[in-house]
Amino acid sequence: MTVPSVEWVEVGPRDGLQSWPATLPTPAKVGLITGLLDCGFRRVEATSMVHPNWVPQLADAEAVLEALQDRRDQLRVLVPNRKGLERALAAGIRPGRPRRRHRGCQHQRRVWLPL
Repeated sequence: MTVPSVEWVEVGPRDGLQSWPATLPTPAKVGLITGLLDCGFRRVEATSMVHPNWVPQLADAEAVLEALQDRRDQLRVLVPNRKGLERALAAGIRPGRPRRRHRGCQHQRRVWLPL
């Protein structure tokens, strides 16, 4: 019998920072993610590959991932559409298991795709 498991993923760097009115500098984001990993989180959703016009706070996704290249196996990114998948692959992030998140109008505004 297989015992079910749960993978806890800290999403603060992506979910929290996308709502801030100002953009946090890339080194500060890298420091936040590094701190979370160093304090024991095994997985961190670092950023989103959404179009920078929709979420300018995460426009530096590739730079954040480049700065954390030695820890990419511990990182996750939100990939909302095909273009986002292309960006993630180009940044060296392997796609994980597909997930479907439903956030209604907010989701549609940010990724410009119907649910």
